Amino acid sequence: MFDIAETSPAYPDGPIPTDQEMRDFALEPRGPPPPPEPGHDPLPAAKRIAFNGVDFPSSAIRPHEPVEIELVKAIDSASKTLRIAMYEFGLESVWDALQRAKKRGIKIEVILDRSHVYTTGYEDDGVTPRKPKQMVVDLLRDKAFDVLLLKGRSGGIMHNKFILVDEGLVEFGSYNYTRQSEEDHYENIFFSIENARISGYIKYFEYMRGLAEEPDMDKLEDVLTREDAIMPEADE
Repeated sequence: MFDIAETSPAYPDGPIPTDQEMRDFALEPRGPPPPPEPGHDPLPAAKRIAFNGVDFPSSAIRPHEPVEIELVKAIDSASKTLRIAMYEFGLESVWDALQRAKKRGIKIEVILDRSHVYTTGYEDDGVTPRKPKQMVVDLLRDKAFDVLLLKGRSGGIMHNKFILVDEGLVEFGSYNYTRQSEEDHYENIFFSIENARISGYIKYFEYMRGLAEEPDMDKLEDVLTREDAIMPEADE
C-alpha cells in the first residue's frame, strides 16, 4: 500500500494508456532491488560458565546462535528448584524439560502473564476468539507446578522471561519461550552465576509472587469455551 502512495515517475510519452496499463506501471518495481547487506564480522565467542556440571555460554543471540538448546540444558541441570517467569510459553522442548524436572521431584514455581491466560478479543479473522495456548492450559491444570498469574501496573503486563535454577544460575533476556523466538526473531539471552545478580533475581521473583494471584480455573474455563462471534448478515 505504501509503495503505491509514493511518487511515481512520469508515464512514457505515447498513446493514452488503458487503466490496466496504468496499474501495471504503478505497481512495477522501481529499478533493481537493493544489494544484499554486507557480511558481518564474526561475533566474539561468549565466555563459558559451569553450573551443576553443565557448561553454558554467558550469552547467546538469535539468529547467530541456538538458544533453545541452552534453555533445555538449564532446566535439565536443576537438582532442587526452578523459578520461572515467562510472558509467552509455547516451546515444546521446554515443556518436555519441565516434565522431566517434575519427574525428578524438582520444586517448580512459575509466574505467567495474566493476559496470556485470560485472553480477550478475537483472532485476525474477527470471528475466532483468542484463547490461551494449550501448553499454558496444561501447565495451569498440572498440580505439580506452582503457578501464579501477574499483570503489570495500570493495565500493563508481566513481560519478564527468566529462569532461576537451584538459586545458583539465572537465565534472562528478551527471548520468549516460543518456537517463533527461536526461528524468526532477533533475540538475546544471558546466563550468570554471579552471587549478587542471583540474589537480585531471587528477591525480584519473590516480590512478583507476592503481587501475583492464584489462577481462577472457572474463569479459565469460561475463556476456553467462548464461541465464535456471530457476524451480521450482509444486506442483499
